[in-house]
Amino acid sequence: MPVTVAQSSNTNRLPARNVIRVGSYWFVFYQRTSDNYLVYKSSSDGVTWGSEYTASHAAASPTYAAYDFGVHTDGINILICYPVGTYNYLSSTAITGYTRKGTQSGGVITWSTQVAVIQAGEWDPPSMAKTTNCWYLAVLPYNTGASPWNQYQVIVWYSTDLTAWTQILKVTDMTDLGMRAGVAVSKWPQYTDGIMLVAGKYTASTYDYRTYNGSSWSALSTFATKPANRYTYYNTFSLATYGSEVHFVTIPTLETGGAISYYYFVNAWTSGGTVDSGTNYCPSLSAHANFLDLSYISGGVLYRRTMTYSTHSWSGAIQFITGETSPDNLVSEQYPEAKIGYVWRAGTSSPYNIRFESVTPTTYVISGVTRDANGNALGNCIVWLFKTANKAYVEEKTSGADGNYSFVVLDNSTQYFIRSYKDGTPNVFGTTDRNLVGS
Repeated sequence: MPVTVAQSSNTNRLPARNVIRVGSYWFVFYQRTSDNYLVYKSSSDGVTWGSEYTASHAAASPTYAAYDFGVHTDGINILICYPVGTYNYLSSTAITGYTRKGTQSGGVITWSTQVAVIQAGEWDPPSMAKTTNCWYLAVLPYNTGASPWNQYQVIVWYSTDLTAWTQILKVTDMTDLGMRAGVAVSKWPQYTDGIMLVAGKYTASTYDYRTYNGSSWSALSTFATKPANRYTYYNTFSLATYGSEVHFVTIPTLETGGAISYYYFVNAWTSGGTVDSGTNYCPSLSAHANFLDLSYISGGVLYRRTMTYSTHSWSGAIQFITGETSPDNLVSEQYPEAKIGYVWRAGTSSPYNIRFESVTPTTYVISGVTRDANGNALGNCIVWLFKTANKAYVEEKTSGADGNYSFVVLDNSTQYFIRSYKDGTPNVFGTTDRNLVGS
């Protein structure tokens, strides 16, 4: 059952990641209305949330810091990045970007002294990654004093201990003059300290990417289509790594949503096709050991799907949160170890509710064999899965040469039925019982 963690007038949007789990505690971060400090609450069970504690060393930038901050963890250390100062695109010293390292005990974080990383007129949401030896931070600042002053830049730093940062990339070929872009980094497992950098330029019809092998960057390359002249920041795409692969999902536009497309990368990007063809918003990936979890919003309902890493096959969609008031800005825990935590904003006006729910990462299977009218196994049949309650189509599969098929579902209580057919073979035993459940 979802619970309200806190209320804030500063949450007209949430950042791409603001929920982590360290030890036996979840931590949810947000901007406090009364003084603009970034704060957090913690919970061991996801139901009862503790007191509010400060995370930033000073008041963060009014309004914008609510979504222009980031949080990351390696399971032990906590890294938070945030702007301090009032945004002013005409001044190259209007804001200062800071990081802080934290360690938790009993749900309370002890913070190190803040580290100043950059000054600029403003910046867009930061993204962070942790490899074997390094922490990486990517930011999209505006007006750093360089020429031209109105050019957004993609800047990446690394740190081995979170007490100092070294700049390793500063480019303008992944951005436009005066137009915001989305940027994200994730570890690239082909190298011990490799990372993947992705950016969505406003004017481009594809995404840009570079890889870093721990010492040098690849040339700029492109992948994944997107509509030109559309923004990609704030919950338009999501990036996560598991095993040897980097995973990426995107919707066409921030403003109007759309179909969710999936891609994965080992040494090159491969299209995994369309995951959901509806009008969807806020796709968010969680790389769990059991599967890749995708959460998103469609029609005011929060949905989940899971993907099997070995086959890149997706489960059908399940409604896991309903009845919320104008849910938006869904964010999931990027690298969960046990349950997966989800945070979203709810409400039609300020102050908004910051809501939380967790899910036990278990999947179930509905399987069977396609047969002819005489009961003999019949291979290579089209098999459709439907929900019994509303007759809603869920997914299509093709049975194997031996007739075997299986569908992954996300609970063991929803009832389904299956229909199958094969062209030129009218005597397929077509419809199952209507009370199939996952097991």
